[in-house]
Amino acid sequence: PVGVCTRSIGDKLQGSVMSFATAISKPGFAAVCVLANTLAAKMTMTLGYRLYLLLGPLLPQVFGKVDKEAIKRCKDSPRFKNMSSAQLNEAEYAPALAAMLLYLQVKGAEAPMGCTLAAISGPIYFWGRTLTGMALPFTPMGAGPRYLAFGLLIAAIYETL
Repeated sequence: PVGVCTRSIGDKLQGSVMSFATAISKPGFAAVCVLANTLAAKMTMTLGYRLYLLLGPLLPQVFGKVDKEAIKRCKDSPRFKNMSSAQLNEAEYAPALAAMLLYLQVKGAEAPMGCTLAAISGPIYFWGRTLTGMALPFTPMGAGPRYLAFGLLIAAIYETL
């Protein structure tokens, strides 16, 4: 019975992974992935840094003196600069990718490879850089597939015209 149960769980997991892989190859679901990632990146940046940096000047009214040097150190830190750069890059590409994917969804067109690459390239780029604090190897790992996704989605859009 244990082997049967284990195989059953394994089969279910494999089925779930396959279902997800099939889903992200569809334009609508890929658009949801792109939009969810851009929201998560924005919220991470806001909650991780921006609130502190924006509220810093108001804090003296509540807590007394604010350490302006601490705010400057935060803005100048390599971790902040890396995360900010990654989030801005992600914010640059997400709208165009989402628009292309939603267009394909409305047209009923398919571009499985372009959709899959669009769905996974942003998270690889942003979360890889953010969680490790390093641009390499995540910049080429995320940017390369994103460029390829752009080309494939443009070709798919052209086919609908």
